[in-house]
Amino acid sequence: MGIKVFARVRPVKNACYDEMDVKEGENGKTDLRLKGFDFTIDGYFDKDATQEDIYISAGSDQVDSLLDGYSSCIMAYGQTGSGKTHTLYGPDEVLTGR
Repeated sequence: MGIKVFARVRPVKNACYDEMDVKEGENGKTDLRLKGFDFTIDGYFDKDATQEDIYISAGSDQVDSLLDGYSSCIMAYGQTGSGKTHTLYGPDEVLTGR
């Protein structure tokens, strides 16, 4: 299966979106330009993406492989406070049980 890279950009200031350009690249990849840097990634999620959207695109293949007996890993990487826990678990109510 290999390594896949997805990005979820959830800036605190919406002004960051003015500096971002996302478009379909070649071979089903996504080209992302943010603050003068270019990235080619497997998928992109904006601030309106749901947990289900992210799971279907980025997580379900990993879970299927795990259930088939293969090693699997999903890693969230980013700056402190950038939304990693929210991306993996969803709203605070999910973690607190309220």
